[in-house]
Amino acid sequence: MVAIVKKLLGRRIREDVRSPLKAKPLRLPGQSLDEEVERLLRDKVDSYAIVGAGMAGIAIFEWSHVLLHFRPMPVLISATAAAFIAYAVFRLINLHGQIRNLKLGRDGERVFGQ
Repeated sequence: MVAIVKKLLGRRIREDVRSPLKAKPLRLPGQSLDEEVERLLRDKVDSYAIVGAGMAGIAIFEWSHVLLHFRPMPVLISATAAAFIAYAVFRLINLHGQIRNLKLGRDGERVFGQ
């Protein structure tokens, strides 16, 4: 591929181009806390939100049987959904506090670093 580009451009392309930087750049102030916030959002918040939405969907599905005069038992599904939703909301509230504290620490590190 490089040979084709060389022929098309009609000039030499250096294949051994290296970065002029000798050392890796320093980490930004609060970078580890930013990474932790992203990890919590990715690993925790998304999963709890999906579980809560899924259980709400199941409850709506079961109640639609009642409206269409089917004979399922939506009370059991609704109780289960309510328990899962309550758990998800509880966990999301706790994670909101953790994320708020991490962002506050990150901002403090940035102010101190500057």
